Amino acid sequence: MHASERVRNTLDAVGGVLMAIAAAVLAWRSVIGTIDAYGTGEESIIMGLPIWWSMTAFAPGFALLTAVALYTAWQDFRGEGKPA
Repeated sequence: MHASERVRNTLDAVGGVLMAIAAAVLAWRSVIGTIDAYGTGEESIIMGLPIWWSMTAFAPGFALLTAVALYTAWQDFRGEGKPA
């Protein structure tokens, strides 16, 4: 709280980059998991529905989170991330 604005912006930007890395890894592994579920023909236990189609929503969401986190980190590095 008592750090300078530059230090706070830098820490916020580092946090944004770390969030982007974590989201990118989750997006990548979601794609791999979806492909694997499709390849093995895995189905839900009770209804017997293929589970791969429900998993297709994971990767785009994590990819969007990656883009937003990188954009936010970029704004923080430039000092434009905080409202006036």
